[in-house]
Amino acid sequence: MNTLVLSSKEACAFGPTGQWWSWHRFLLILLGAMVGLPKANAQGTNLTWHWSNPAPFGNSITDLAWRTNRLYLAVGDRGALWVADTLPDWRRVKTGTSVALRGATYLGDRAIVVGESGTILWSDGEVFQSAVSGTTQWLESVAASTNRVVAVGDGGTVLVSTNGVEWTAASVGKTNNLTSITYASGLFVAVGDAAFVASSADGLSWTVRNTGRSGFNWYRVAPVSTGVMIVGDAGNYAISRTTQLLQWDAGRISTTNALTAVLAIGNERLVAGSGELRFGVSLFGNWVWSSEANSLRANPAPLVTYQCLLWDGQQVVAGTRNGLIVTGTRSSTLAGFNWSYTEPTGIAAIWDSLVLTVPGTNVSVAFTGAVPTFTTNTQPQTLRVTAGEWAQFMDSPDGKNWNRGLAPASASGVNYYGLGGRSNWVVAAGSSGALALSRTDYAPLVSTNSVTNGTQVVRVLITNQVNTLGIAWEAIASGVTADLRAVCANSNLFVVAGSSGALLTSPDARSWTRRTSGSTAILSGATEWPGGFLVSGQNGTLLSSANGTNWSSRPSGTSRWLWRVRWLSGRLVAVGEAGTVLTSTDGVVWSARSTVSTTWWNDVAWYSGWFCLVGDGGVVALSQDLLNWVEMPTVTTRNLYTVSAATDQWIVAGTGGAILRARATAFDAPVQILNYPKTPEDSLFLFGGQMDQTFRLERSVDLQNWQDATDLEISDPEGVLLLLDPTTNAPNGQFFRVVHP
Repeated sequence: MNTLVLSSKEACAFGPTGQWWSWHRFLLILLGAMVGLPKANAQGTNLTWHWSNPAPFGNSITDLAWRTNRLYLAVGDRGALWVADTLPDWRRVKTGTSVALRGATYLGDRAIVVGESGTILWSDGEVFQSAVSGTTQWLESVAASTNRVVAVGDGGTVLVSTNGVEWTAASVGKTNNLTSITYASGLFVAVGDAAFVASSADGLSWTVRNTGRSGFNWYRVAPVSTGVMIVGDAGNYAISRTTQLLQWDAGRISTTNALTAVLAIGNERLVAGSGELRFGVSLFGNWVWSSEANSLRANPAPLVTYQCLLWDGQQVVAGTRNGLIVTGTRSSTLAGFNWSYTEPTGIAAIWDSLVLTVPGTNVSVAFTGAVPTFTTNTQPQTLRVTAGEWAQFMDSPDGKNWNRGLAPASASGVNYYGLGGRSNWVVAAGSSGALALSRTDYAPLVSTNSVTNGTQVVRVLITNQVNTLGIAWEAIASGVTADLRAVCANSNLFVVAGSSGALLTSPDARSWTRRTSGSTAILSGATEWPGGFLVSGQNGTLLSSANGTNWSSRPSGTSRWLWRVRWLSGRLVAVGEAGTVLTSTDGVVWSARSTVSTTWWNDVAWYSGWFCLVGDGGVVALSQDLLNWVEMPTVTTRNLYTVSAATDQWIVAGTGGAILRARATAFDAPVQILNYPKTPEDSLFLFGGQMDQTFRLERSVDLQNWQDATDLEISDPEGVLLLLDPTTNAPNGQFFRVVHP
């Protein structure tokens, strides 16, 4: 589906000397089959996943690259490749792969990326192409001189290229796994397992070097003024005394953690690894190291696992295992670094989620001159809510922007495993018998609106009533100490299930009664359905009740753990250990269903004709009939514990506070060009569409030959994108069009 914009006299794309069209409006021409966009339920398995938390992404960042006047590159797991013109404005580019990407560099202006199973990608811009490596070994690192690039990896693999496209195999004479390579003082230097070090002038002929160290692994090598510095296991490092790499000084930082990154800034050093970021200076021939993560510093670095370091001439850029990009700047070489990063809304594991329809009141004001006119909006709002470890509640109105909820003051250290309830009451079940309640309640929110009318400033105070359902939580006594893991409710009764067969019921979510379950299993799933209530758990346990008081065991036909059970689209679905999926229409007779994976399935949901499973290792699978499943690649390898859907959007969440979103249905309208450059000096585009909608902007002077301007994506929840196009708006008489994938 293409949208073509021709200019009007008032909005001319032809420039000041070009021909003006006589129409006094935009002319939109839809090219291609004139049958409209796909139906709303046609999205199916064509899902594109986006990071919502952490932001901008949560992929494990294994390497960074940068070159003057070129893009920053960040590569990581699941084929993740992110680029930025300036930090922190990262955007993901398509790689066509879901394998782990391990190393990145520039050969001149050409970006080279290597990774799992011999993967090599290259690009002269943002469109990456695959190169044939001739190997299935993991390629762990890549480095370039001015005219040559060398990649190294497992089993002593060495590949050499002069252009990043055609590659030749070489050998270091050993089969050690090679973990890192750099180019320093005219030499490629590769390091790896068993303290292996070798150097080469051309990447083809290698000389093994002896650092005097053994019995551990090297993980990263980087250029320094005297050659190279290498870091590895248990804080070990080695620094060459000369660029010929004939003599070495070795040492150890006071840590037992592995060091996986090293960087030289003049005569100073930064080393990093698991919970470590150390700054080093040489005093009288001895290296003195201090922690950049020391909490007593003014702006300390976060205490996380660092995997790579980069210096761009102005700042340090660090990539971490949990996806944080940390930057450090300082005013002078004698000053300490000031570290900054985008802090995730939450970093604790998310165990359950639900979608609420929250009634509320919103008052807006508009001015006619100095006269205010008030408008009241009482439309309900869709609110996504999650619960997890460390009493971490989160909520979002759009699936992209998440806020921390207000946990009970007494809930410090509580892990919340389950969420459930009804329209105005939601209960969270947690460790050691903890329960939390969130209900419809209103809190005043005062805002000020003002308008200037000549010399007069008119201010109006507006008090909105904000519904705190799903946002504010209070502790409720359960009367038990067992871990509580699942919640469900119908219009009359709440049910909570947990460890040691614990079952509790309440008519009001405040006064709880313990029920006899007849089981000692850990109960981890619960659902309401037209036949009453059903809970699931350890050893294939299924318990059912028509009224919440009397419970009966039901044969499941399996001894595997049934982690969650849901009532979805007219049937009960239980999921759990080793790829188990069971279905039933009556809660008595259960049928096993085959899926595409033996992963531990943690949750299941239904939306717009599709069932969605989520599990360990970031695995997601979709089916329309619970019989035929399609595994969907995601952008993470983190365990996913919960899935929910609303307003045409899937939300999945799991370990480390990971939250991903994907459009569940096809976009029902094309992106519109609302504004475009009209003179050679103009560069502003304005597009209108929907959040996460992707498109390509193209231009032409003859309507026959179209040039790609750029691939774009609308990230704003309001569906608006502003683009300052760096391309010169010439020649006169250009056409612009939007092309949808």
